[in-house]
Parts: sequence; C-alpha cells; structure tokens
Amino acid sequence: MPLSDWLAFLKWVLALAALQALGLPLAFRLFARLPERGYALAKLVGWLALGYLTWLLGSLGLAGNDLGAILLGALLVAGAGALWLGPQGWADLRIWLRRERSYILAVEGLFLTAFLAWTLVRAYNPAILGTEKPMEYMFLNAILCSPALPPQDAWLSDHAISYYYFGYNLVALLTRLTAVPAAVAFNLALAALFALSAQAALGIMLNLVLMVKAAHRPTPPPLLSGFAPALLAPLLLLVVGNFYGILDLARQNRILAEAEIPVLYYDFGDLAQGGSQRPGVRFGPLNLWAWLDLKPDPLPPSTTSGWNWDLGNWFFAARALHDRDLLGRETEAIDEFPAFSFLLGDLHPHLLALPFDVLGVGLALAWLLRGLGSKPMTWRREWPFAVLSALILGGLAFLNTWDFPIYLFLIALADLGGLGLREGWKAMRSSFWRRVGIWALLGLVSLALYWPYFLVTFQSQAGGILPNLIYPTRFQQAMVMFGPLLLPLFTTLLWLRGRGRAGFDPRAAWTIGAGSVIGLTALAVGLAMLLSLNADLRGLIFQALSPLRWDEALGLLLQRRVVDGLTVLVAALGLAWSGGLAVGWLRRGERAPWPSPSERPALWLMLALFFSGALLWLAPEFIYLRDNFGTRMNTLFKFYFQTWVLWSLGGAFGMWFLAQSAGRLARVLGVGLSAVGFLLGGYYLIGSLPAKMGNFAGPPTLDGMSYFAATYPNDWAAIRWLQENAPATAVLLEGSRGAYWIEGRSSRFAMATGIPTLMGWANHEAQWRGNYFGQVARRLQDIQTLYQTRDDLEARLLLERYHVDFVIVSDLERQWYRPVDETKFERLMRRVFQHGDVVIYQR
Repeated sequence: MPLSDWLAFLKWVLALAALQALGLPLAFRLFARLPERGYALAKLVGWLALGYLTWLLGSLGLAGNDLGAILLGALLVAGAGALWLGPQGWADLRIWLRRERSYILAVEGLFLTAFLAWTLVRAYNPAILGTEKPMEYMFLNAILCSPALPPQDAWLSDHAISYYYFGYNLVALLTRLTAVPAAVAFNLALAALFALSAQAALGIMLNLVLMVKAAHRPTPPPLLSGFAPALLAPLLLLVVGNFYGILDLARQNRILAEAEIPVLYYDFGDLAQGGSQRPGVRFGPLNLWAWLDLKPDPLPPSTTSGWNWDLGNWFFAARALHDRDLLGRETEAIDEFPAFSFLLGDLHPHLLALPFDVLGVGLALAWLLRGLGSKPMTWRREWPFAVLSALILGGLAFLNTWDFPIYLFLIALADLGGLGLREGWKAMRSSFWRRVGIWALLGLVSLALYWPYFLVTFQSQAGGILPNLIYPTRFQQAMVMFGPLLLPLFTTLLWLRGRGRAGFDPRAAWTIGAGSVIGLTALAVGLAMLLSLNADLRGLIFQALSPLRWDEALGLLLQRRVVDGLTVLVAALGLAWSGGLAVGWLRRGERAPWPSPSERPALWLMLALFFSGALLWLAPEFIYLRDNFGTRMNTLFKFYFQTWVLWSLGGAFGMWFLAQSAGRLARVLGVGLSAVGFLLGGYYLIGSLPAKMGNFAGPPTLDGMSYFAATYPNDWAAIRWLQENAPATAVLLEGSRGAYWIEGRSSRFAMATGIPTLMGWANHEAQWRGNYFGQVARRLQDIQTLYQTRDDLEARLLLERYHVDFVIVSDLERQWYRPVDETKFERLMRRVFQHGDVVIYQR
C-alpha cells in the first residue's frame, strides 16, 4: 500500500485506542458484574457515547458538525465516566489495569491483527463500485459536507437524510477526527467494523467461559484462561460462512452431477412456461442439484481441464434461498451472513450495526447478572446503568432499526432469567408484569434519547405486517444457509436435554413450540382474511395465484406447507427445547440436579440466544413486514442476519461447554460433527477471497475512488473542481437514471462530493421516504425538462424553484436526455469548468 494509506491506518488505530480509553470508565461500571469488566466492549461504548453526544449537540443547534463538536463531546463523555466511577472506582480501575496487563495485550493484539488483516483484504478490492456502495459513500460525504445537523441528503436537495444514518455519522466522526480522505475512510471503516466485531465477540464468550469456570473454583479464574476457547466466537461469527461455498465447489466440479435421490417434493409444473403440467406433490427420484435449487443454474458443462477451485459464484451464497410461488415463479430473497457482508464490502446499516449488536448481547448479560444480584435493581438507585442501557438500545434503533426490538427482547429474556434464577419460578411469575413495564419503559426511553431523529427526520416505507402464505422455506435451502450453526445448536440442546432430563419441562416445551406455530399460523390466516377485504390487496393475491383456480390454489398451498414444513418443525423444536430447559430450571430450582445453579446464568444467556434466533428464523415462515418490495425479502435479510449473530455466539459457547462437561461419546459426536460443519462453512471465505480480490494481483490501495479517477478522468476532474470551488450549501443539477449504476453512473457528482442534487437513486429515495416520496417524485420529470427545454423562462423558473447553483452536462446526460439543449445554459449561466465531455455551468 502507499505510505499515505499506512499513515491513515495508523491514525485510525490511534483514534480507536482513544475511544477505548474514553469508553473504559463507562464500560467498567456498566459491566461491573462481568468477569472481565467489559474491557473488550469499551471501544464500542466510547464510540457510541461520543457519537451520540456530538450528534445530539449538533441536532439541537448547540454545536456545529465539525471537529470542535467532537472535542466537546469527548470532554463530556470523559466527565460522565469520571463522575460515574468516582474516586474508589478510579482506584479499582487502576488496580485492574495493572493486574490484567497480559489480558489487555492479548485483546488488543487480536483487535490489531483483525484490523490489519481486513485492511489488507480491502486494499486489494477497494473500489466503491457496484451494489449499494455509491449510496453509502454518498451518505458519508453528505454528512462530512453538511455544515449542521441533521445532515443534508445529497440525493434529494433541501431535505435531510431520512434513512437510519447513525452508523455513517459514526464513521464520519472518525473520518473527521483523523483527517483521512472519505474514500480511504470507507475501507478503513469496513476493516474497523470487522475488528471491533471480533473483539466484542471474543469478550462475550470469554465472560461466559469464565462464569462457568468460576463455578468450579474457590477464586476467580485468570482472564487469560478463557482467551483461547473464546476465539471460537469471532471465528464462528465472522469467518465461517454457510454451506454454499463447499456445495458450489462440488457443483463446479460436477461432483454427484448425475446423482438422484428419492424424495417427496413439491413439483412446480410448467404452467408458468406455457406448458400443460400442473403443479403438485410428487415422490420419486430427483436430481440432487435440482432438489437443492442453488444459483446459478444449470450445472456447468463437463470438462477435463482439472479440478476447479474458483469460487467465482461467491455472491450467490446470499441467495441460497429461492422464494418460488405455486408455479415456480421466483421472487428475490436475501440471506446474508457476516462473512458474505464483509466480503461484499457494502457499508450498509446491518454491517455498521454488527459490533453494536454484539454489544447488545453484552448488555443483555449485564442485565442478567444485575438481576442475579442480592438487591433488585431500581431506577432511582441505578439510573446511570439504565440510561446507558437505553443509550445503547436507542443507538441500535438509529443504526439499523430492525435490530432494536430484537435486542430489547433479548434483554427482557436475560432480565427475566436473572430474576427467576435468584428468586424462583413463583416470585418471577408474580412480578412478571412489573418487569414488562420496566422493559417497555426502557424501550421508550431508548427511542426518546434519539428524538431529534425519530420525531423530526425519520420517514419509513414500513406499512404493517403481511401474511406469508405462498413462500415456505425449503429445508434443504435452510440447511445450506444455517447448517454450520444448526449443528452446534442442536447437538448442544440435545445433549442438555438428555443430560439434564430431570430439569427439563416437557409441558413448557410443547406449549412454547406448538403454541408458536399455532399462534403464527392463526395470525397469518387472520391477516389474510382481513386483507382480503381490501380490493387492491385481494387483486394482488389473485394475481399471485393466477392462472390457478382459487380452490385448486388453496389445496396446493396446504400440500406445499406439509411437504416443505420441515423448516417450521425444526425452528419450533429449537424454541421448544430452549424454552423447556429454561422453564425447567426455574420451576425446579435447586431440585434440578444439573446443571449447577452457578453454571445456569451463562447457560441461560446461551438458551436466550438460541431461542431468539429460532424465533427470528420461524417468524418469516408466516408473516413479514410490508415495504415497497411487497415480498418478505427484507424481512428474511434482516432476521436471518441477526439469527446468524445470535446463534454464532450461542453455538460457540455451547460447543465449549459440551466439550468441557459431556461424556466421551457425546463429546466426540457433538464436537466432532460441529467441527466438520465449521470447516465446511469456513471454506466459503477462504475459497471466495481470491476470486473477489482478483487473486491479490493488483496494486493494493485503500483509496476507493482510485479506479474512478483512472477510468473516468473527466468526471474526476469535475469532482475535484466542485470539491475545491462549490460551497457545501450549493445544489447540483445532474442526471438521474436508475440505481446500482446499471444504466450508467447516475448521481455520481453528488455521491463523491456530498453536495446535494435534485434527485439521486429514485427507487431508494422511495424506500427511505415511504408515502412522502409522492410529493417529490415529479423532480425526475423536472430534471428531464431542465435538460431538454428550449424555453429560457421555463428553465429559469425551475432553476430558481430548486435553488440550483451548478448544472452538469456530460455525455451521460446527453445520452439520457437526448436531445439536450445546452445553449440555454450558456445564456442563463456561466460556463465555469470544462474537461473533455464534462461541462459545469454556474448560476
């Protein structure tokens, strides 16, 4: 890498170290009951607290969107940490730091190794190109360019960003603090998120391991004694992928290409292709790869060129699920997992939130241990703990809104477990509704802390809940997606179920498992009946079922639900076993001979992780959130990603606990089977890196726009001119055409400068703004009019209406809006820049 990139990397290392120092006093108190006192989570606490205060001060007009606000926020965070610690707390912290120097060096070594490793990966594939990277780069530049908060939306002038932008605000904070170019910061942010996730995951598992170890020792175990097994958590979270990689390797080399398996399956028929074969349930031999139905299709031709190790199809690992209707017509389904997301390199909210999701798991553990304390928590005595908890939860809502209810639910389970494990089943039941009130209050305070966003700028495409009647997830595809995690999850649950039979509550298990399926089924059917009263929605249903008759379609729906119902049964089994074990421990208390009461808190959190993930897996089989896409694509995407986070952490600890406590046979079978799954899943990242990074052949750089400058020198010269000459409050007119740059480099100047244009990617603005988009959709026509009209008065009025300061005309605009009349711009404005085909006019 160039020396400037190494210097940028070093600046970020120092900045993140400063965040560790800033957040440690707060983490030391917030996670006071955790064995390692929250050291591994301190960077995230410091980053979130500093980001929140600088954002809040700017949103309230008390500070600007600049370096001064960051320094003021740092002083406030440091002051809050000092006050909460107090003199005795500072003395305890100093003693802890001296005593645990080896552990600190080990944690920081892991962080630095992970940060450096993924920085080098990004250096060989740095381009801000493809998928949604231009959108994400636009957000980063828009925040950096905005003189005040809320930040301007560079793809919709005169409007603030409506999307959940807190993660981009956090990245902009580090970008401004380190004075690193935004195109370099984009890639450093991806590497930092990878390293922070690894450090946080290690901290979660290490605390659980130490909690179990402490149950068998008269004195607390050394922190380093849990470090080696805790490495399994970041590996499972970030490195292990799904089974698509190993299956595509077999597919590319035509392994079992002609294999047929006897199977009961739903045959889609060929009516959708104009044939005469009707759909229905079949039993008989079916080609293995046709049964798996993985992309791309069909199988590659037979070749004699030798073994093909290339995983050039790495992208389709996030399309392992195919949602097909009754006739086999496909709708898009997304099933990302962290290894894929980091490989893809989109700086998307679900990835920006990932390390903070792990922080949310740590917060749940803190609530669990707080509930186990000798004195019940009260808001009056523990208000700093409650407020910082709300700050973290609210931050998740602002980072990636989908995550907020998930981690609030996890905290509720943890709090309930702490109360039940301390006081017993009856006491927990008697105070249950009081706890519900506390959780509701926590949720409300979490959102209230971020009110300038949620009450002022937030707009949403969400439109309620819709039933999923047509698209069950085929279990073979669910195994491709979650196989590496389902193996440790069910081997752990099966062993716990057998070993702790006396502590298992079968009645609770049946109630939870069957009740979840029955309840969700009733909800889906009820929603379908309710929505059928709406003529528009009824028309969509009939369109989805066409050309089938209503009675035929209903019969096929029931048949398919039975044939492809294994996913529901397995998810419900995970809920049932997790819930049956948890309820059994609470009901039987000391009468349950195993596990020991001192081991149960760590195991309770593991069960809460399993239970929450299984619920997220099960729910989209019946319902999904309505949005602009009209399908369950986004719900699958967001829920499955969180399922991976929860199960990877729970599964890593479960495997360690099984290895420590199980008999020889259970240990060999359980750990061995899971280890095979981990190795097979681990091939995805290992095999995909060379294909994604071009075999590491190109010159490494962290500059995500270096390719742009080399490929489009005229555009780049114009961007540089705008950065040097256009004020941040200016408005650009440039062409808008489609999204993802499929039809050309749409909205590239606003993306690269952060200076707003009239309209960027219109379909994305529609997603972010919901019904409000109808009020600004006419801008697309007005942009076309501005380029094409020959009427000076019409052009002047439109330029004035949108406060346009600069007009850009390039070959793309000339192509998109043919014929473009440039003469009016010569008459109404000044030509201030020209480089090749790109001309800039200023008004």
